[in-house]
Amino acid sequence: MGLLKVSNFPWVFDAASGAALILANSVFAKFFVTSCRVRLLNNTMTEEQMQTWRKTQMNDAEYAPLFIGILLFCAAQNIECNAAATLATIGSVGYLAVRWTIGDVQLGNGPPVYAIFGSQRYISLILLTSTLLKWAAGW
Repeated sequence: MGLLKVSNFPWVFDAASGAALILANSVFAKFFVTSCRVRLLNNTMTEEQMQTWRKTQMNDAEYAPLFIGILLFCAAQNIECNAAATLATIGSVGYLAVRWTIGDVQLGNGPPVYAIFGSQRYISLILLTSTLLKWAAGW
């Protein structure tokens, strides 16, 4: 169990690695938004920038506890969930990175780029829920 557990695909996170990376991402987001409050008070950033970053951090704060809890449970019970852990990790880190770097940029007339990462988090939650239900039923 290292930072990256390689299965049949070279960039697959196991449950423990995914939980650790999502936690680190969430802590970084919290510290970053706190530092932004200081910048706002010093008039070195706008209220609009602060609101975008704050909303993004709050969105992360909704998903991170779910992922961390479920992934740590899966790791403790040796439940295989590498695909879901990878989607959760890339979705969580990617969502934050894209929202904070390029913001609400859209793909043509389609949804914003960050929606790609948001959808990965939804898919991951569905996979994790399915995995836990199967485990609980003894399948």
